[in-house]
Amino acid sequence: KSKHLDDLRSKEQRETERFQKQLKAIQAEIERENLKELDKRAKLLEAERKARANLDAKLQTLQSSFDQTMEAEMAESRKQAIEAKHRSVLSQLDSLRRVESKLSAKTTDLELQAWEAQQETEEMRTVIEELHIRLQEKDDEIKLAKQAEKEALTLSQKHRKRAKAYLNQKMEQALQLDRSELRHQLDASKDQRMNKHLAAEQSARESHQEHLEAMRIRIEKESLSEIEKRDKLLQIERKSKADLDVQLQRLQSKLRMALEVDKKEATVQDYALSLKYRELSSLVETLHQDKASLETKLRELTRNSETASLEAQRTSDGLRFENEHLRQKLSNKTSAVESLKQAVEDAVGETEKRLEEAHTALDLKMKTAILHERERISREYEAKQQSLIDDQKAAEDRARQISLEQLSALRAEIEEEKIDAITKREKLVAIEKSSKQELERKLQRMREQFKGALDMEQKDAQRKQADADKRHAETSRDMSKILREKSELQAKLGALVKSSEKRIADAEKEITTLRLELRNVRIELKSHKKQIEQGEEVKQGVLLAEKAIQKQQEEKFKQSLRIMQTEREQYLKDHERAKAKHIQDHRIAEQAAKDSYQTKL
Repeated sequence: KSKHLDDLRSKEQRETERFQKQLKAIQAEIERENLKELDKRAKLLEAERKARANLDAKLQTLQSSFDQTMEAEMAESRKQAIEAKHRSVLSQLDSLRRVESKLSAKTTDLELQAWEAQQETEEMRTVIEELHIRLQEKDDEIKLAKQAEKEALTLSQKHRKRAKAYLNQKMEQALQLDRSELRHQLDASKDQRMNKHLAAEQSARESHQEHLEAMRIRIEKESLSEIEKRDKLLQIERKSKADLDVQLQRLQSKLRMALEVDKKEATVQDYALSLKYRELSSLVETLHQDKASLETKLRELTRNSETASLEAQRTSDGLRFENEHLRQKLSNKTSAVESLKQAVEDAVGETEKRLEEAHTALDLKMKTAILHERERISREYEAKQQSLIDDQKAAEDRARQISLEQLSALRAEIEEEKIDAITKREKLVAIEKSSKQELERKLQRMREQFKGALDMEQKDAQRKQADADKRHAETSRDMSKILREKSELQAKLGALVKSSEKRIADAEKEITTLRLELRNVRIELKSHKKQIEQGEEVKQGVLLAEKAIQKQQEEKFKQSLRIMQTEREQYLKDHERAKAKHIQDHRIAEQAAKDSYQTKL
């Protein structure tokens, strides 16, 4: 950007130098012509006006080309950053898919072993019925557990409703705050435009009064009767008043148009805020639904695990006999269960590690994005500040040049008048003093306008920086909340796996104490089949929880990207509107100075 800015400054310098050379050549050519001094000055001023208009058009073309180049480079850099983030997310998804493939292979092997165990158990006799009382007790325990679970579910739903209502209230408050800020900005813009309008009207009236005073002095010097002087003065006053009324009507029309544009922009921004908060509400509702779904699946997994544990307990109470050949097969099935447990633990550990790495990478990208956003806002503010300084210097130089030209023209007119030297000197001193005072007033107004524009740019940059920090902080808080919920679910799943392992170990211990009964060895095999199915259910629960967490992170990441993209687009639009506004104000100031100059001529 610095290189392009230097090129733009060098091109503007070359065009200015070419304009100066062209102006000097035209001045020399007019000086060689046999014309009156007033005709020469008029012709020189007309040629200077045309050359300056040509110079302004070229400078505007260069500025437009520079803006288009910078916009293209910014768009390309944003595109590359988004592509890099997209590639990183795809790489993480591929890693998770590889883990899922490994788990699928393990599942296939375990299903084959379960089918073999089922074929063996089909050859054995059914289990004798001798534990009816204990089964009834276990059924009562299950009923109590279901009742407790139902109460916990009701309480959880109440908490979820309260949390949802609280979150909706907070979001509504945030929306109201944003709308209040928008209304405040609209009122401030309206006050600023009204102040500028009043200042422009005051300037026009001052120019009108100065013009009348100048014409009144000139008419007093003419050799006319008092009646002719009064008639001529009244005619000039009517014409000047009509011009002043037209100028004031034009200013009022511009003010009304500007206020209408501000009102439409405020309406569009208010609609954008409402749309943004509706999207956030929909996203929060989706996250609540996903959380409720995960909790439901976790409860189902807990019930299945408890059912499997009770089944193992009931079957272990009926174990009496054992066969040496079947004991060896039982050992093999136990090894298969242990292999399943180890595979599930490895898969869970690897998944947690990859999710942690993904979270670290995402956090680093978020911090990098925040840093880049701050640097970009700072660079743009510095560029705007430098541009305003350059424009202010150029405007002051042009005002001084115009004042010198006017003073030279008035000096030439006084020199041509047939009066004594003392009177000429007094008139020259008065004219120089008046011209100097008028120049100082113009420069003071320009400096005040420049200071106001610079303050507005600084406040705008600070506000945008604060908004960006606030949005990034909200995104970080949402990410932390999702990660905490993920950690809680993983902790519950880990506790469930440990509880299942403990119950399986107790069942195996009781099986080893009653291996002398052959009938119950068959039940033991069936119990191990149940354990394998339980391990499969645990694995499926882990996979579902992992996929749900992965989906949440992907959706949150995409939402963050969309919000960041929308904010960048909104910032570019605001920048273009502010730039167009500054250019328009600058042109209005130049036109007012030129009109004042033409009026005095």
